[in-house]
Amino acid sequence: MEDDCVSLNPAAISNTKVETSDFQSKRCSLKNLLAINQAPFGAEIVGTHIVDQPICASAVTEPHSVSTLGGATVNLSCNSSGVFFGGSQVVNSEVLLGSNGMAHTLMDVVITHRGESLSSQSLLELVLRRPDLTVFASLLGASRLEGALDDATVFAPSDAAFKQLPAATLEALTPGGSARRLLLEHHLVPRRQLRTSGLADNLRVPTLTGPQDLLRLKVYRNGVGVGTAIIQTADLEAYNGVLHILDKVLVPSVLPVTESLTEEYSMFAEALRRVEEADPGFLGSGANNSVTVFAPSNSAFRRWGISRIDSLLENIGALRVLVKNHVVGNMLPAGSFSGQYSYQVWTESAQHVTVSWHEQRLQVGGASVLEADIPAAEGVVHCIDTVLLEAPYH
Repeated sequence: MEDDCVSLNPAAISNTKVETSDFQSKRCSLKNLLAINQAPFGAEIVGTHIVDQPICASAVTEPHSVSTLGGATVNLSCNSSGVFFGGSQVVNSEVLLGSNGMAHTLMDVVITHRGESLSSQSLLELVLRRPDLTVFASLLGASRLEGALDDATVFAPSDAAFKQLPAATLEALTPGGSARRLLLEHHLVPRRQLRTSGLADNLRVPTLTGPQDLLRLKVYRNGVGVGTAIIQTADLEAYNGVLHILDKVLVPSVLPVTESLTEEYSMFAEALRRVEEADPGFLGSGANNSVTVFAPSNSAFRRWGISRIDSLLENIGALRVLVKNHVVGNMLPAGSFSGQYSYQVWTESAQHVTVSWHEQRLQVGGASVLEADIPAAEGVVHCIDTVLLEAPYH
């Protein structure tokens, strides 16, 4: 390997022949590749072999993909023969450690042909050609936002996602209207090409609306979340950006939980309001400021007993415990729970509740979710039909 050719966590190229038609039968070192300015993919070859995160070959136990500095998505895999980066075997005996990363030696040069395969499609063309994005494409068509689809990430809701919206919301998305433009801007991240392999949990990214409008990106066991949505189809690449398809429409929300709830949940909203008065920033005091609230209905509180509620409202300590039973310090939309598993979720009162799907309805600690994925400034709200109590109350 040539001296000074690695600066940031690379998978380095060994001095073997380059298996492409452009360099067929040539012996070529990394220094020679850098010198061949007229060769196709010259700079891209180098970028393809640099990943901006440490990768230990021994930690690769199952296939997954990583994004390189050259803008390509490369697969990491392993089998009985060893570890492979983009189909090229990693030489486990040759690992160099430096102050700014590590270098692995590969048996072959990795060629992705990214520029050749993607040069014919722009982000706009990619959206317009998707049969499952007809609604998003039609909204985009008259918005005059085509210029924003360059060096960007698009989170596009599927047609099925738009069908979940109330009729009044859809009717408000009139051509040329401010509601339409704000909705579309909320799904566009300018000047960043975000791929799922490079996302960190609870990453906040500003949308085209402005720096104050942030999307929360979450990494779950069964996928990647964007706000209250889950990415259904990820990392569709164009030459000028990345497209992800969502299972829900992202609705901008600046209202706190207490104002996001309807009248049917006013008792819990009042309890939460009193706790926040005594403990300002209660829902936003955590480092991630991204929570899940299970809000019982008024009917659920009435079944519990009016007198008991009244006594709790006068006891801020007991009221705080009750509210904490219904708050989880992580943002968990309904789509983050897989139908084939049960989950133990810890609340802010250090109690755990079991979350699972039953007959197409989300169940939380014996309660059924009546309405899921209500966006709020602090995170997400699920409305439930039962008050969640600590063990002593049971």
